[in-house]
Amino acid sequence: WTHRSSQPPVLDRLRPFLTSGSPDGLAFSPSGDILAFDAEAPGDSHRNIYSQRMDAASPTRLSPGLTNEICPTWSPDGTRLGFLRDLAPDRFGIFLMSSDGRNERKVAELRKGATPSLRWSPNGLWLAAAEPVQAGGPGVVLIQVRTGEKRLLTTPPAGWRGDSLPAFSGDSSSIAFRRTGVLSGNEDLYLVSTSAGPPRRITFDQRGIGGLAFLKEGGIVFSSDRKSTRLNSSHLGLSY
Repeated sequence: WTHRSSQPPVLDRLRPFLTSGSPDGLAFSPSGDILAFDAEAPGDSHRNIYSQRMDAASPTRLSPGLTNEICPTWSPDGTRLGFLRDLAPDRFGIFLMSSDGRNERKVAELRKGATPSLRWSPNGLWLAAAEPVQAGGPGVVLIQVRTGEKRLLTTPPAGWRGDSLPAFSGDSSSIAFRRTGVLSGNEDLYLVSTSAGPPRRITFDQRGIGGLAFLKEGGIVFSSDRKSTRLNSSHLGLSY
């Protein structure tokens, strides 16, 4: 069962960090002192992967800048980054590199058609993304880091827009994701085991969801349109 917490996380230390390049796909390193993101900084021809220490004045570009590269995600030990690279109008490549931008390796490919996202499991074994299912909207897929083998984890109902934004639980046993109904913005959160099985719906608001992440204590924080057109932060506690 789930419950909506009356005390969401307190965000009381806000400060400007990046002021150009339209940064997106922000991901903290496991140590919390480095931020990875994609951006198109002044002088760039494409979106590139950058990282910046929290005490640094400027970021460092990690990717070569030959095509769009987005959605960085950290390995659990903080030594590597995964990301998506534009390969063709219909395909992304999933790549890994060292945290300094070296030792690049291609893991797999994804068909385009889902909201781009990529997450690395806390146990280090899997990456999660979303990819169009043959007969319908996108579903959540697991990609084995070592071999690149893909496994479809969810299939949305026929006619629905599909599943996206997968996020691993702290023990890597579950994935929370956004499921979009027939109408755009008709969205709720679902939870599915990484060992397969049917997903379980955990919100029932049918309102737009912009992003989600698991908290260390096991709950989920997500951004969502819950009051008119304002984007608000909500917090779910989870019990299994």
